[in-house]
Amino acid sequence: MTTYNYERLWFDELTTEGTFPRGALAMEVVFEDDAGEKYVWTPKWEEMQNLYATAERVEELNEGGGDELEKLKALQQFSGPTLTRLSKCIEHHTSLSGVKKTFEEGTVRSDEHADTDQIDQIFVEAGFSEPDYPYKYNLANRWKIIRDRLQELNQEDYQHIIDIIEVLVHRNRYVDSEALRRTIIEELNKVLMYENMEIGVDGTIRLIGAESEDGMNS
Repeated sequence: MTTYNYERLWFDELTTEGTFPRGALAMEVVFEDDAGEKYVWTPKWEEMQNLYATAERVEELNEGGGDELEKLKALQQFSGPTLTRLSKCIEHHTSLSGVKKTFEEGTVRSDEHADTDQIDQIFVEAGFSEPDYPYKYNLANRWKIIRDRLQELNQEDYQHIIDIIEVLVHRNRYVDSEALRRTIIEELNKVLMYENMEIGVDGTIRLIGAESEDGMNS
């Protein structure tokens, strides 16, 4: 272990009790020294990204670090409810009435479903292969096929899901239907809040409370 000529701090806890002047929540990391003195760090979004990326690189290089690497990746995976809502948004992303009916548990007509080619395009634009559709399947269950593909990508890397969401809500896809785009963002944000994430109006995903992509305490 590297020896430094300054005092070492020890991790104590993570809290979300802090707030910025504008009222947004702040994630704070509390440290404690050997004398019991506490110190608080409010990390920037970029710093958190770098910290996680470095942890992954270290475990990839460490002999026998595979288990720890898998634990790191599992911590970042999106939950089942998030993937379910995303799959249903993808299934009806071409129809405002289809999206609304889906989440109001209404009956969706066949013309309110997206075409398979339109669904596949979202995956391809994000850089992934499309869902594997069985030879025979019910249209009402197609969202489950989409969800299964999302689960596979989620297990590989949670960033894949972020890529797909940002493709789904990109402004270029809704030139004549901003209302549909806003509805999809609203529906996805209902579950993303439990992941401590949100989609901004610009279509990018960030931690809740982040002012911009640059940091959480700019």
